[in-house]
Amino acid sequence: MYIRIKYADNQSLIVNPMCSVINLLTAIKNMTGHAADKDMLIDLSDETGLIQDLEVHGREYATKFLSSHGTYILMEKQLLLEGEKPTPTTIQQALHSYNYVPLLEHCAQLYPNFKIHLSEAQKKKLKPLRNVDKNPSPAGRMPTTRNTAGSRSTAGRPPRSNSRGKSRH
Repeated sequence: MYIRIKYADNQSLIVNPMCSVINLLTAIKNMTGHAADKDMLIDLSDETGLIQDLEVHGREYATKFLSSHGTYILMEKQLLLEGEKPTPTTIQQALHSYNYVPLLEHCAQLYPNFKIHLSEAQKKKLKPLRNVDKNPSPAGRMPTTRNTAGSRSTAGRPPRSNSRGKSRH
């Protein structure tokens, strides 16, 4: 099994994805000349621009996410900082926004249908987290009323009896 990765000036790199995603991405960085930039995040997209979002699958085998004999485009994943304006290649993921840049020169000419996007399953999985300030739904909770003595009201309930058969009231 192998995959082909396109990068730079239409160069091809053939790699075996039978390894963990983290090892595959590290090897690709090394073989494409990006090893010196330790902070650089890379990812792959297919020929249509579908981002594979491999980074979130770090220790899993890359073969689960990449098709045998497939062609992929090397992408740089740039964290969008506060105050920076999103571009057409910006994708919101969880709490952060990322800008994806193809590391293949003339990508639009080589792949006319190329448009950066996430699959619907990835979009659902990566929705921003709920606002933690919101109260959880009160569904299923029974409202309790308190009497003036501070104990729970027993209105509408029959009195309980203790172990000797006497009522509590």
